[in-house]
Amino acid sequence: SIQQYSDCFKDKKCVELNGYVPHDQIKEIYEQSKVLIHIETFDEEYQDFIKYSLSTKISEYLATKRAIFLYAPKEIFMYEYIRDNNVGVAVSEAEDVFKELSLLLDSDEQCKKLSENAQALAFEKHNFAITDVQVNKTDADISADVELIANNTTNETSPKMYAAVYDETG
Repeated sequence: SIQQYSDCFKDKKCVELNGYVPHDQIKEIYEQSKVLIHIETFDEEYQDFIKYSLSTKISEYLATKRAIFLYAPKEIFMYEYIRDNNVGVAVSEAEDVFKELSLLLDSDEQCKKLSENAQALAFEKHNFAITDVQVNKTDADISADVELIANNTTNETSPKMYAAVYDETG
């Protein structure tokens, strides 16, 4: 539950934890945020399940062009994915959370670089239309479609990026 984390952040004015947020308000919250935080479970009983998983929330975060801060076991795929693709900061030790999060929040340059990398990765690997295009079209067709996306141009045949928000309480 979010309550267990709110006590940790209660005296940090730069951190706002939100419980369930209706889908129509998510975009506004993302736009107001400099860094998006994802916390993954450390419970042993779930480690086999999450070891090779990538949360749909991470794909959504990538598309927002915001830096990601991940607190998760370093043995899981998601930790490596964030770190290796240089789209956020990943920490696995509780004592490193505040230090690393503060460093990230204080560095506009690092946030900008991570944010740009995040959006590029979202277009490259997390856009269902591009994935479909890669299976069914030639290299020239793929390049044209990627250019349409990169230039934010759309028409009825242009690929579009979709993101879903899931919350067990919503």
